[in-house]
Amino acid sequence: NGVDLVLEALLGNGTAEAAIRLTKDGGRVAYMNNEPPEMDDIAQRNITAEFLHHRPDGEMLTALVDLYQSGKIILPKVQVRPLEEAMDAHLESEGGHTQGKVVLRIA
Repeated sequence: NGVDLVLEALLGNGTAEAAIRLTKDGGRVAYMNNEPPEMDDIAQRNITAEFLHHRPDGEMLTALVDLYQSGKIILPKVQVRPLEEAMDAHLESEGGHTQGKVVLRIA
């Protein structure tokens, strides 16, 4: 049970551990904003957990792009909103009413 790969890009309490719980034995977790947690499950379940922030890793990035291009990773759509809607966008994001990224257009 679980998924092959988790790209964990959230920042917050419990998200790093949740990514490990979602991953199947032998799977991989790429952390963008959090260090991998100290969990016995990582070694016991043969999970590869790596922190990518501020560290170039061309091999893993290439693997992620290949998975995306093959349709094995589906990314949520990006919402593009005008700068004038920044407050509404922030409130929706803070309230958990958005999925993916919200980008503000400045021109």
